[in-house]
Amino acid sequence: AKHVIDNQPQLASAQVLAGWIDLTSDRDSLVKKSVIYFDKVLSSSKKKDLETLLGKAKYFEVKKQYQEALECLNEILVLFPHFA
Repeated sequence: AKHVIDNQPQLASAQVLAGWIDLTSDRDSLVKKSVIYFDKVLSSSKKKDLETLLGKAKYFEVKKQYQEALECLNEILVLFPHFA
């Protein structure tokens, strides 16, 4: 995974993977950085990605920002109704 992130950082899937890796870290500085990856993917794509939105929702849950997490989850339910 690290190889893909290092060699193709512009690849959206690599950025999402980097976000998840940082999000699951024990280091708070990396957890805080994880949302940057998710936001970058969401802002650079016309189509919203399920994995990216789930990562952002999880980030907000970890940071105890539950209203923002619910907003992300609601967006997922609207964009991906089959996921419910």
